[in-house]
Amino acid sequence: MSYKLKPTLTLDALADYAVNAAAALAARPQTRALAAGWRERVKAVRAVRKAREETRDLWLEALATYQVAHTDWQEALTVLSGLIYLASGKKSTNEPYFSVLGTITAARARSYGAAKAVEFGSLVLARLAVLDRADFAAATAAFQAAQAILVPAGAERRKAYEALRLHNLHRVRLIEETQTAVNETEIEILRAFPGKESRVRDVLAPPRADEKKEESEASSAPT
Repeated sequence: MSYKLKPTLTLDALADYAVNAAAALAARPQTRALAAGWRERVKAVRAVRKAREETRDLWLEALATYQVAHTDWQEALTVLSGLIYLASGKKSTNEPYFSVLGTITAARARSYGAAKAVEFGSLVLARLAVLDRADFAAATAAFQAAQAILVPAGAERRKAYEALRLHNLHRVRLIEETQTAVNETEIEILRAFPGKESRVRDVLAPPRADEKKEESEASSAPT
């Protein structure tokens, strides 16, 4: 009998599994020495979980910071493009609108994600620098300031997201390591209790239906 862990196990479920295994092993003198390894596994899983929570917080913070920067960038672009549009006789095919913004409307640019927004903003500012219109100076400076904040905010958001994604690999690794521990523990239990599959089940079986029912009833009980 070999118990297979589901590859979709969460870190919480993995920690619970290790806690149960350690307690069941410690409950019998013949397997008590095996419990220490499983207690260490609980610590390892919870350390990864804690690190993931901290990394997720950083991602959420970076996301919020970026959203604020993006809103300010959108507002600055709206003001700037409005001035250029008026200066072009309210026709996007006229100059200087066509040369500065091209066929991309400000409304469309406001919907861009971080990478495309940064690219578009850089291009617009480069064109305005060549144009050097005094009547656009204040709006251009405001947009340039918004662009300067958006660039690092977008980069930090991406960096934080990639760091968060790496934690799934930690989870995969922990499941693989725990599966190895399951296989090795089963061998040791059967060595201590030849033919006693029920004792393997006590330690390594996933929660049974009656246990899940008990947990459900406990959580729904009035307080």
